[in-house]
Amino acid sequence: MFFIGLAVLWARAPTAHADASSTPLSWEAARAEAQALVAQMTAAEKASLMLGTGWSEGTLTKWHFVGNIPPIARLGVPPLNMMDAAGGFRTYWTELVGTVTCWPSLLSLGASWDPGLVQRFGAALGAEFSGKGANTILGPSVNVHRVARNGRNFEYLSGEDPYLGSRLVPAYVQGVQAAGVMAVTKHYALNQQETHRESASSVVDDATKWQLYYPPFEATVGLGFGLGSESGARNLNPTLTLTPTLNPDPNP
Repeated sequence: MFFIGLAVLWARAPTAHADASSTPLSWEAARAEAQALVAQMTAAEKASLMLGTGWSEGTLTKWHFVGNIPPIARLGVPPLNMMDAAGGFRTYWTELVGTVTCWPSLLSLGASWDPGLVQRFGAALGAEFSGKGANTILGPSVNVHRVARNGRNFEYLSGEDPYLGSRLVPAYVQGVQAAGVMAVTKHYALNQQETHRESASSVVDDATKWQLYYPPFEATVGLGFGLGSESGARNLNPTLTLTPTLNPDPNP
């Protein structure tokens, strides 16, 4: 199922087929194409999709993106070049300082209450990422504020309002993906604080999850192209949610 899902992501992405103006495939058509694609892969090619490249014992190789899945050239499968972050191209290497735009924070965009403005921002952001070779943005960050001292509140588009998030997040995604770049909403889910974020336990009933925490994520379902979701490291009732193995950077 992992390979089918990843291949569906490629099949639905405009960068995998044509320009960003292309109409994405339906889910059924994308799944059928993905199944046929995976059936042609060797075991080694499937393994390359799971392992990724660029990281060695927690250190990123120079000039790699923070997440890298190699291409399968013989099948026409492009690489996935995933880069932080939701609010701008991360200057992971010092040589990048001065070459990227310092955008307003996503929280300030949330304060605009303006989906049109957020979509224009997403389009400009997507164009900058594309120009630097990335085809996937590890963003938007959409968690609803619940802890005032959370060190990442500035980058969460929803602010304190799940309804606001559910209106603005689709605009961000549509803007980014109009530039031919895929969006990855994060951090799914209940990632409301940085303190002890890899060991804290979030105990939440279903009604609260669906009414307060999930709406900004749910709003992105069905937007097409290559939308994904990045999980957070957290104990949930009290099962540990998964940290993405493709992005072992300690501060993604």
